[in-house]
Amino acid sequence: MMRRLLWVFGCLLFAGPAAAGPGVYVDLNPVVPLGKKPSVNVVTKERVRTLRLHIVRSDGQVIKKRKTRLIRNKRVRFYLDQPEGTFTYEGHLFVQFKKKDEEQPMPLKFEATVQGPLDIRVASEDIDLKNRRLHLQVSRACVKIIWSVHGDDGKILGKGEENYDPPRPAHQRFALDWHGKEGVALKIKLKAVDTRGFFKSVALFPWKIEIPHEEVVFASGSHRIEKDQRPKLDETVKKLALIVKRYRRFAPVKLWVAGHTDTVGDAGSNKSLSRRRARAIADYLARKGRLNLPVRVTGYGESRLLVETEDEVDEARNRRAEYILSVEQPMAGDWGR
Repeated sequence: MMRRLLWVFGCLLFAGPAAAGPGVYVDLNPVVPLGKKPSVNVVTKERVRTLRLHIVRSDGQVIKKRKTRLIRNKRVRFYLDQPEGTFTYEGHLFVQFKKKDEEQPMPLKFEATVQGPLDIRVASEDIDLKNRRLHLQVSRACVKIIWSVHGDDGKILGKGEENYDPPRPAHQRFALDWHGKEGVALKIKLKAVDTRGFFKSVALFPWKIEIPHEEVVFASGSHRIEKDQRPKLDETVKKLALIVKRYRRFAPVKLWVAGHTDTVGDAGSNKSLSRRRARAIADYLARKGRLNLPVRVTGYGESRLLVETEDEVDEARNRRAEYILSVEQPMAGDWGR
């Protein structure tokens, strides 16, 4: 979630807080996150009847606002309804003091920005655990990246801060190298800071474990798990339970089950069959093991053969399933619950 680190004064026609005669001071909240409104702020030190704001935005929008019943030394805010982006405003603040009939004009000229969400993009293929490097993109000019790498035992393997002068341009892909202790990286935390002080934090989970298992043998064209095949899955449940017990306290792990077929039959039917088989296995593991963790399934049909064969070849080694524990999607596919 973005947060503004520091309010800054905008560029008014005057320097710093300004006065419209003695006792009226103006400043700005000119840069706000999306969902908030920039504002012109006024503090009156003397007795004032009315304050009237009349300004024109750079897209032609005319803004007129008026405040009465003013209390001395209490800040009054004129909130500006503004879309995302940066706009210039020009006009006047009119002040009517109680001792005078005529309004006193104060010229205003300033910029205001409504800043949309900051975004950090890192694709799974952008993370190189072996060489301790990742590539990322930030949606706005970036002046700082704060990072930390956490091991599969929950301990910090390394952390640091990278400062960029000049800033990294928006959407430019750049590398981040990390260093520290040896270990298996479970989580990488990144915090990007833009030129205005907004920031965004993300957590990446490049870790995954493929569960070794004995393949379930299905009858041709069937996704039914026969009784004599169930002990294989019972053994898998035991392995899963031990791994889940160790890692779930450090990360929200999920079980991913991917089904495959041989080349007997047409590709479309095999894809559907492999998905049904994956779902049957996932249902059994979740029900029998009471693992209490999210399960996702997909079917690849005959598109990812373990053993390359010609079409219509009955190859048992290609009728298989993969069981993977990870936090993020481990590979491409149409994954579903």
